[in-house]
Amino acid sequence: MKSSRFIELHMYHWLFPLTINKLRELFLSHNMLDGIPKYFGSLCSLETLFFDNNSVVVTFPDFLNNLSGCTSLSLQSLFAETNQLTGSLPDEIQKFTSLLDVSLSENLLKGTISKKLWELPKLQNLDLSGNSLQGFPSSDYMSNLSDIEFIRLSSCNLGPRFPKWIQNLKNLTSLDIANTGISDTIPLEFWDTWPSWLPASVASMINLEALDLYKNDFSEEFPLSVKNCTSLKSLNLGANKFSGNLPVWIGESLSGLYVLTLRSKNFSGNIPLQLCQLAGLQILDLSVNHFHGTIPSCLSNFTIMVTEGFSQVDYSLITYSYNVDHVMIQWQGTEREFIRSNMVLLRSIDLLSNNLTGEIPHQITNLDELIALNLSKNALLGKIPWKIGQMKNLLTLDLSRNKFSGEIRSTMSQMTWLNYLDVSDNSLSGRIPSSTQLQSFDPSRYEGNLGLCGPPLTKKCPGDEESGIQHSIGVKVRGKFQRWGLCEGGGVHCKFAKKMNIYIM
Repeated sequence: MKSSRFIELHMYHWLFPLTINKLRELFLSHNMLDGIPKYFGSLCSLETLFFDNNSVVVTFPDFLNNLSGCTSLSLQSLFAETNQLTGSLPDEIQKFTSLLDVSLSENLLKGTISKKLWELPKLQNLDLSGNSLQGFPSSDYMSNLSDIEFIRLSSCNLGPRFPKWIQNLKNLTSLDIANTGISDTIPLEFWDTWPSWLPASVASMINLEALDLYKNDFSEEFPLSVKNCTSLKSLNLGANKFSGNLPVWIGESLSGLYVLTLRSKNFSGNIPLQLCQLAGLQILDLSVNHFHGTIPSCLSNFTIMVTEGFSQVDYSLITYSYNVDHVMIQWQGTEREFIRSNMVLLRSIDLLSNNLTGEIPHQITNLDELIALNLSKNALLGKIPWKIGQMKNLLTLDLSRNKFSGEIRSTMSQMTWLNYLDVSDNSLSGRIPSSTQLQSFDPSRYEGNLGLCGPPLTKKCPGDEESGIQHSIGVKVRGKFQRWGLCEGGGVHCKFAKKMNIYIM
């Protein structure tokens, strides 16, 4: 049986000679590596280690132990996110006295965070999001922290009280405490903490680019102090209990927004026309609220959704250089997390479950780069716009549980990328247009429309039996209805579909 020492050398035999050299940066990302050898602790000049997106299944204490030689004195940046590291964050972290940046997000860490982490003398950036860690120290213990600028703790167990120790982080410029189980109000003195941001209010955070308070239990009116955060690119207050009308100044003052997520249950009033001034908006989520009135026709002013052809998009406008790593949205009936690489391609409008009335404004069909449109569970009426077929980039369209009448437009047969369609529970009538695309969906997506007929429904249309007309009902693959079409050429739609695990034949 081979010794573990031999196995270590075999795994990284090409790297072993470098232990005597001045190796400063080591990038091992996006491989299938299942650990690091013990002699990594002898890379005495190593300053930066990228070990993210591997398949490593080891405890984090063991991972640290293999770096705990002279490397622990030189290492400044450790990026080991999106692995399968387990265990807690141990006292051994205190050996790494040169650490500036630590990113362990999206692992399987749980248990208590060692207080020794907060004693690291040079720590500036910390990302522990996507884990199940707990045991944060008291405010008094953290009163000496002066260098931390960036901290991301989403999905960790901070609650139920608001963590007042954050107020001791005097140089903080970026904070993510989404989905942390907080059931409390934000203390007024919280905004008095950072003098570099000078009047004492969130309104003075003019350089703040992302504010994410998603999935907590905040229960206030829309925070007026956000008005002067004019550098915001992403504002996510979703899954809280904020209430009141949506202020018109969002469109007037926050003109740089790419992401606006206000999924709540308590916002009310009309959708303000001023939102239409957000020309660069890619993701609009106003779902599960009490908005009433009509859908503003000026939503067609979202020019980032109108650009003709993905190849023409000015990607310099959406490089996501700001601190927006992910966003949670409802996608085809389930909540999904979109990471940065997918967000670049995403164009989404979600008005699900409100009290909206009137017709779909025909101007909406000008949003030819829209990927997802959800108008389900409202009181919308009238006919489906005739030009809806020109929205050829739609992957998901949900018009269910409204009061739409008339026919399913024949132009919808041109929507060849459509992967998810639901028009159930309306008052639609006539034949479902013949198209391998429209016939490929499950019959339940059309049910609740007594006047609809033709495949994939079993109800025949008048004259079918006499004429002997046969209509395609698509094809079943692996027991499910699937869409037709080939994913060729490596286009953006193919890439997006593959990233989101959308099956395309």
